[in-house]
Amino acid sequence: MIDRLCRWWLQRGTPKDHPFTHVEASGLDYRGIPTAECVCGTRTFYVVAWLDDAYCVTGYDTTGLCADCGALITIATEIDHHDYEGA
Repeated sequence: MIDRLCRWWLQRGTPKDHPFTHVEASGLDYRGIPTAECVCGTRTFYVVAWLDDAYCVTGYDTTGLCADCGALITIATEIDHHDYEGA
């Protein structure tokens, strides 16, 4: 989904200040194990999220694109945290 979104932005032409102008998928793929940090050390990712009518984030895809190196990663969620006890 992230690759498709990047291609869509690049085909349409992104504004000069848009983050996808500077980051492209690098071909590195670290998906599989949820993480809050890329192997390059950054904790900033591009993710696809969706909003409800009240402008609240109601969901997101767990595939992310590293904002520094462009690697694909699996975004960690709350249940992936070692302190999660469940409900």
